[in-house]
Amino acid sequence: MRQNNLIPDLVVNLYRLWHGKLGLKGSGLLLRACAKRLPGFEDYNLRVPNLGLIRVNYRDSSGISWLNYSLGEGGLEEGMISAVGRFAPKRAIIWDVGANAGFFAAALIKRLDDYQEIRLFEPNPAFNSILRELSSLLPNVHSHNIALSDKPGSALLHVPKSDSSVASFTPCADSVSINVECTTGDLFLEQSGTGDPDIVIIDTEGNDCRVIKGIIKLIERKRPVVFFEHIFEAAEGVNAALPTDYCHFTVDDRSGDLVPGLDKKCGHNSVFVPRA
Repeated sequence: MRQNNLIPDLVVNLYRLWHGKLGLKGSGLLLRACAKRLPGFEDYNLRVPNLGLIRVNYRDSSGISWLNYSLGEGGLEEGMISAVGRFAPKRAIIWDVGANAGFFAAALIKRLDDYQEIRLFEPNPAFNSILRELSSLLPNVHSHNIALSDKPGSALLHVPKSDSSVASFTPCADSVSINVECTTGDLFLEQSGTGDPDIVIIDTEGNDCRVIKGIIKLIERKRPVVFFEHIFEAAEGVNAALPTDYCHFTVDDRSGDLVPGLDKKCGHNSVFVPRA
C-alpha cells in the first residue's frame, strides 16, 4: 500500500516545500501532470491541521485547493471569511449554499468562536464523500446533496472534467452533464423542520440570485444576512434580488470591508444586510 503511495507522497511533499515554504512557482504544474498520468493521486489521504485525514482528488482543482488550505492559505475568500465572522452572532446557524468540496466551510469554522450548526448544500456528486467526511470530523456540520434555487424540480448541472469546483447550470465546453435535484430554501425549511439560518452564504456560479428568490419567506421571517458571489450576476439582477429594507454592499476581497453598492473591481462577493 505504501509503495503505491510513494510517488504521490514525494510529489505532494515537494509541493509543500516548493510552494508552501519557499513560495516558488512550478510545483503546481508538476503535481497536476503527475496526477493526470499516475495512480494514487485521485484518492489521496491528506492530513489537514486541526481537522484530520480527508480523501482528496488531485486530478481535480478541488484537491489542490484542499492542499493549499492545509498549508494555511485562504485564497480569494480571505476577505469573505472575515466579513462573515463579523456578522455571525453567538450560536449562529449558517448555510453554505454551493459548498463545493468544503474547504471554505472548514476555513470559516476555524475563525468562528462559536456556532450552533452549519449546513452545506452541494448537488455535485463528486463532493458527496468528502463533505460526509467533513461532517464527521466537525461538530454540528450537516451536508445535503441537493441544489437550492428558486423552484423545486430537477436541473442539469454541467461539471467541467478537470475542475468540479466551477460546476454550474450553464452549459460549458468539455463538461459532463448531471441531472440533480433542486428545491428552494423555504421549502427545505418547511420539510426538514430545521432552524432558520442567521447567515446564508451562496456561491453557485451564476445561480445566486435565484437562490435568494427561493428564501423570500425566510428573509421576511428571520431577516438573515445574505452573502453571495456576484461575478456572473448583472447589476439589474442583483438590484431585483435585493429584499425590502436591506442594504447592498460589496465585500472587499482582501480586507473584508464593506463597500456600498456593486463594485466588481473591489471584490467578487456581495452581501445583503438588513437595515437596523
